[in-house]
Amino acid sequence: MNRLLLTTLFFLLFSKIIGQHFIHYQEKHSFIQYDLNKITLPGDSLDFFMFMKKFDRLVATGQGNLNIVHFGGSHVQADMWTGQIRQNFNQFLNQKETSRGMIFPYKAVKTNGSLQFDIDYNKAWEGFRNVKLHYPENMGLMGWKATARDSGQNMQVTFKGDSYSSFYFDELRIFHDTGDQMFAFTIQIDSSVYTASYDSLCKCSQFFLNTPSNSFSLTVHKTDSLQNQFVLHGIQTNLNSSGLTYHSVGVNGASVSSYLNCLDFEHQLAKLKPDLLVFAIGINDAFSSDFSRQWFENNYNELIKRIKTTCPDVAILFMTNTDSYKTVRRRKYKNYTGNEVRVAMNNLAKKHGAAVWDLYSVMGGLGSISLWSRNGMAQRDHIHLNNAGYKYLGDLFFDAFLTKYESFVQNPLSDLTYE
Repeated sequence: MNRLLLTTLFFLLFSKIIGQHFIHYQEKHSFIQYDLNKITLPGDSLDFFMFMKKFDRLVATGQGNLNIVHFGGSHVQADMWTGQIRQNFNQFLNQKETSRGMIFPYKAVKTNGSLQFDIDYNKAWEGFRNVKLHYPENMGLMGWKATARDSGQNMQVTFKGDSYSSFYFDELRIFHDTGDQMFAFTIQIDSSVYTASYDSLCKCSQFFLNTPSNSFSLTVHKTDSLQNQFVLHGIQTNLNSSGLTYHSVGVNGASVSSYLNCLDFEHQLAKLKPDLLVFAIGINDAFSSDFSRQWFENNYNELIKRIKTTCPDVAILFMTNTDSYKTVRRRKYKNYTGNEVRVAMNNLAKKHGAAVWDLYSVMGGLGSISLWSRNGMAQRDHIHLNNAGYKYLGDLFFDAFLTKYESFVQNPLSDLTYE
């Protein structure tokens, strides 16, 4: 039986799974443009083609490791949208046990975050995000840092998984500052023996476990009179087995320039060995009084230039903005810059050989956020969606991704042509 026939049978089988799994997607809404729900390639598509080849190998043979990193602002930090995409990938690939990837202890710094892991701590940590930066400093990939100022301060991380997968790790990386003023720290992992090392380029301590675990604790200790704090930039969990890890990197209020101010961004990103970067940064840029399409494109060009120095072959996919309203003197007005971001991302995709998922148009375009709100899928601020809405976005994107993948399998060379 040839490969094309096997793949066709596979998709016929999976279409039944889709019908059972995508509960929200079965509720058709007239304002959503389902015919536009596709991934396009405005320019050279070689990087995305190579990513699809690796994904296809994972689907067909169960072999290989893929890392997708999804960047954004508050739409991403809450992890409802990315959590749904992650769950869809886990189910599609039958990943019962997998890695959760990069995380940050949002709860410990008193902000919102993913429900797929829990954080316990004995005293709140001080949080700081890249949005507050007006100049570059040594912040990392996650765009957040958490500071402990008392010896004995700790946190415990426990992964809860989603409705389909459990999250485990046998490699743990703690991204943190070093120096005379920094507390020492210890890691405790139940029933696991580990070895440790330090990577000075990405500023992370690495722990390699003999057996996988789903929890650990970190405690800081003052071992010298000069020490007065411990600064944590993020945590990476990895499981040494074939599969796909969907990392989410979100900072409430972040724009492209917010990530440009993180000096350790590209070195820590390279540690993840990313295969695909999903850029959904743009909603906060569109609210800026200084917004212009050229300014926005220039910032993205600089960010991609930096990324390509450490990850030259990584594929890129842009997600255009959700529709939104601006509030001026308590009155809401349609945000026309959403379309400007859409045009800019298509320009960027053509320049950098990237893919585009035009979420702005799929949602229904200008003013559509009010219809999402009326139908119980967006909040009253006409900016953020609710849990149901974000899950719907996750299903829409995954549907578009599968459609692109099916097209690739049936005719791989078609993805080497412009659309």
